[in-house]
Parts: sequence; C-alpha cells; structure tokens
Amino acid sequence: MFDLFIARRYLRAKRKQVVISVITAISVLGVAAGVMALLVALGLATLITRSIVLPVQQLVRVSVSISRGEWDAVIPSVDSGDEIGKLAVAFDRMSKELRTLYDKLETRVIARTSELETVAKVSAAAAAILDLDKLLQTTSELTRDSF
Repeated sequence: MFDLFIARRYLRAKRKQVVISVITAISVLGVAAGVMALLVALGLATLITRSIVLPVQQLVRVSVSISRGEWDAVIPSVDSGDEIGKLAVAFDRMSKELRTLYDKLETRVIARTSELETVAKVSAAAAAILDLDKLLQTTSELTRDSF
C-alpha cells in the first residue's frame, strides 16, 4: 500500500511537471511570436516612412535648387496616386510656370532697357542740338535705328 501511495504521488508530480512544461513552452512561443510581430511591424513602419519621407526630401532638394534660380532642376517623378504624388505633379507644374514667367519677365526687361537706352540717346541729342531741323532729323534716325 505504501508503494501505491508513492506511485500515485510520483505520477501526480510527473503530471504537474508536464503541465508546467507545456505552460512554459506556450509562454516561450508567445514571447517569440510577439518579438516576430514587433519586428514585422517595425519593418513595415520603416517601409511606409521611407515611401513618404524620401519623395518629400527630393522635393525639398529641388525647391532649394529652384530658389537659387536653377530652373532646369529635374522634378522627381512620384508614381503614387496619393497626396505625395499629387504634390509632385503640382510642384512640377509650378516649376514650369515659374520658369515661363521668369523668361517672359526677362524678355520684357530687355525690351524695356532697350527703350530706355533709346530715350536716353534722344534726350542727350535733344539737349546738345540747338538747330530744330537737325534735332528732328537726329531724333528720327535714333528712334528708327533703335526699333
């Protein structure tokens, strides 16, 4: 009978040890799964962040170039249809429009400068020539040559 008591006690202890081993294994697997999920989440967060940050950084570099007057700076193409893609398209349009406006303004400044030079020449001639016929002749020649 004593042997039976010891055998029962041994079996109970053995069952408890098996249950504890199973619980320990489940705990280790749970921790491992949690670590794996964390690593996957960090990887996805990094990819998503790069897909947002890199195009914005490229647009910042191009905007700095354009602000320095480098009108031929290449706008990076963003193939996404999200807000970043729309921003890149709008930025490209804005850059082209600025380039066109700047070229038009430069052309107008050159034309205006030429006109002012003509006026300065005519004014100098008008101040120096006292004979009215000669003044009219010189003025018409200067005006004709300038335009």
